[in-house]
Amino acid sequence: MKTKSQIYTLLALLLFAFVGCKKDSASPSSNSSKTSIITSKSWRVTNLKVSLGSVVLLDQLQGMPACELDNVIKFATAGTYSVEEGATKCDPSDPNIVDNGTWKLESNETKFNLDGEQLDVVEISSNIIKLKTTVTENGITATLDMTLQP
Repeated sequence: MKTKSQIYTLLALLLFAFVGCKKDSASPSSNSSKTSIITSKSWRVTNLKVSLGSVVLLDQLQGMPACELDNVIKFATAGTYSVEEGATKCDPSDPNIVDNGTWKLESNETKFNLDGEQLDVVEISSNIIKLKTTVTENGITATLDMTLQP
């Protein structure tokens, strides 16, 4: 049971890294068509789940208040991103920009580096960004799936 607890802790830390950490990294290539797609619009996180095989352990969006679900992520060609309040603020006095960090595409655009955490690119198109990463510890493999849509 301790092994599962360690996996859950590690995955929770990864989840929080996607919304809370800032690290320096190089800028993405502005010549990239995928970079153009990513930076051309604002994106909302529509799926953020941690699974063991086919069993979803954690749906990060379930139970999240509407005032957070409508927040958008804006990726800049300079290799930075910002998370901005959507139409509904949880607290009217909250700043418009609630988080920021760095991003870049790597390994021939097959990896998406978000605040130093490397995710596999599953799909990038004009209407969806799908990212995935797996963590294996003590023989147990957990998967994080993240989907963004305009």
